[in-house]
Amino acid sequence: MHIIASMRGYVEVPCLLEINIRDQKIERVIELRSSHPLDNIPDSKRGISGIQFYNGLIYAATWNAIYIVCPTDSKVLEIITNRCFSDLHGLYVDQCGTIWVASTNLDGIYVVKDGIVEPFWHTWEERRLGTPLSLDDQDYRYLTKEKS
Repeated sequence: MHIIASMRGYVEVPCLLEINIRDQKIERVIELRSSHPLDNIPDSKRGISGIQFYNGLIYAATWNAIYIVCPTDSKVLEIITNRCFSDLHGLYVDQCGTIWVASTNLDGIYVVKDGIVEPFWHTWEERRLGTPLSLDDQDYRYLTKEKS
């Protein structure tokens, strides 16, 4: 029996591990390389923070991107990124193929449908939680929570 596990923290490149449970051994490492620099991402947060199988593919969230990977040949088929993707968590792909992901540095939920990224909800827009805020027009992908 094989499983795919995600790794996060103190890795050079985000990767998935194919693990043979019976033999307790790593069979394959799937590296998720990108042209996006990792320099500003805290070492403890490098890697993958959400994973799901959908329609025969692996969807994996990293700090600032969603990777769609073919599990049979380890090829990255698509990388989805957006200026509001900052410390992604909790990836979910629903039955319609819509991707849901939390951008924790922006305290928000984002959806990706047909390749278009849209905000769904932000805590800071909730009047009951205080004065509503709005996003500055900047790229948050490489900012820490404090800088966001």
